[in-house]
Amino acid sequence: GLVENAIRDVQLRRIADAAAGDARIGLSILRSADQAGDEQITDEQIDTAIPAGREEVRQKSIETLIHHQRVLYRIIEDHGEIEPSKLYDAYRERVEEPKSDRTVRNYLTKMVHYNLIIADGTSRDRIYRLLE
Repeated sequence: GLVENAIRDVQLRRIADAAAGDARIGLSILRSADQAGDEQITDEQIDTAIPAGREEVRQKSIETLIHHQRVLYRIIEDHGEIEPSKLYDAYRERVEEPKSDRTVRNYLTKMVHYNLIIADGTSRDRIYRLLE
């Protein structure tokens, strides 16, 4: 663990800003920054830890997805951006027993909540893409 005064308040605020309210990301960034085990965490360690911490949480979130959610995620990943009708069509082509449109919408909503994807636009002109 961290020794007392290993990190400055300004650095903690920077980590909190980078985590954007997601405690999992904040803790992951802090763990990454502390990997060297130094007595004092440097700004450079935080610079490196921010993308590493975000990626760690993203990977863990992807690993928790069930098969059908993962298929949807991969389709969005493959297309970069995709509208719902094309996403549903591609999903139905890739799985043997596709879930209902309502269930697929619920899966997509959960992936937005987990900060894996972004749903831009209203229901009529919505576009799904990965959160970068």
